Amino acid sequence: MSLRTRLSLLTMLMVSVVVGATLTAVYIRERINLTERMAHERTSALEKLARISESTLDAREERILLAYLDSWMKSDEVLDVALWDLDGRVHIHSDFLKKDYSKVVSPKRDPFVERANRAEGIRAEPVVQDGKKVLLMAVPVWSEGKRFGSTVVRYNRGVIDRELAATLKATLKELFAVGGVCLALSLLVSFFFASNLTRPIRALSEAARQIGVGKFDADIPVQRKDELGTLAGDLNRMARQLKEVDELKDRFLQSVSHNMRSPLSAITGAAYHAHQLSHQVPETIQEDIRIIDLGVKELTRFVNNLLDLERIRAGRMNFKFEKTDVGALCEETRQLFERVVEEKSVRLFVQMPADPVEAFCDRNLVSEVIGNLVLNALKFTPEGGSIHLGAGVESGAVHVTIRDTGIGIPEDQLPKLFGRFFQVADKKAPGERIRGSGIGLAFCKEVVEAHHGRIWAESTASRGSTFHFTLPNTRVESS
Repeated sequence: MSLRTRLSLLTMLMVSVVVGATLTAVYIRERINLTERMAHERTSALEKLARISESTLDAREERILLAYLDSWMKSDEVLDVALWDLDGRVHIHSDFLKKDYSKVVSPKRDPFVERANRAEGIRAEPVVQDGKKVLLMAVPVWSEGKRFGSTVVRYNRGVIDRELAATLKATLKELFAVGGVCLALSLLVSFFFASNLTRPIRALSEAARQIGVGKFDADIPVQRKDELGTLAGDLNRMARQLKEVDELKDRFLQSVSHNMRSPLSAITGAAYHAHQLSHQVPETIQEDIRIIDLGVKELTRFVNNLLDLERIRAGRMNFKFEKTDVGALCEETRQLFERVVEEKSVRLFVQMPADPVEAFCDRNLVSEVIGNLVLNALKFTPEGGSIHLGAGVESGAVHVTIRDTGIGIPEDQLPKLFGRFFQVADKKAPGERIRGSGIGLAFCKEVVEAHHGRIWAESTASRGSTFHFTLPNTRVESS
């Protein structure tokens, strides 16, 4: 998961927690306010009922009170309403509207009425009657300056709870809508915040990667004054210093390579003449001449590879593209190394298809690539091992493989294998490097990529390695 994604999720999570906590608090507060408001409305209505009851008692107009009770009974919340005197007798009851006078004919003692008649103010008690949740509320009633009794209302708590739940449900929908909008905005803000924070980090990472592969021209625009801006400035300075060191190293290598060519040519000529006359000297001197000849050839290959590598990197290499028989190049390489593989007791095989394998390439440079890869395989292949050289046409390109039965290359070193001056670590001697210049494979990579091809390696520890590279089989322009 990328840093930007993690920052976005973290920011959104924090906003979600804050929004969730806020909406929960609002919902709880709204529930409390709604409950208090409904209770206040019932209390106000009950006080109004008490005043009307007192007025009708003073005027001896109980019919007016009964008509008023009719409006109360239209509410689903109200089960019944009654006016009780201090002796616990029903004076007016909402059942009278239905011609039901049983509450007067057969009066029953009501403990709640007794408690209400003793109370000074409004009294409310939640109870369960006949399996139904009921809210009993009573208010004192006075007549002609004396306490007459109490007006008692029985509310259906189930209806009250349903009305409360319906109102809260509507409120909850509104809160969810607000929360959804807040979360959507938080997602956009968090994405913008994370992108703004990680953009310079990605630029720094890309610049570091470019520097890591030797591209020291990477420059990071310093537009910030925080720690990231300081880091960008330091990275730019490091890149400039590394570029100066790299250029100094290249000039040094070019100078050394050019200065070595003349003495190498002289030594090569002398070694050739000595080799021609080797039959006239003792065998020990013949062996010395052979060693000198091999050393001069290896050093010449190194110098040529180094100079060609720098020319390709600088864009000064003159490629000579022509139709080339890759099978013939492989056979020439086998003949070139025939004596070396015999001395090392290694077998070198060339396996080619019946039809010619032709590529458009620079014959001499590709021959050097194949030679370098075979020489590299020889370094890693012990006595009794084998090297297989082959080529074929796959997916419109020539595919060349060099497979050996050597010691293999550690998997963690494969990505660095084609870097300049990289040498594979010796597993038997930690900290030591297997002998080599670190130029050959870098040269191969530059040549193959200049041909618009690709080069890579596969390896299994203790079982050998296989190097692959591709070349175009149609005419292309050099890079």
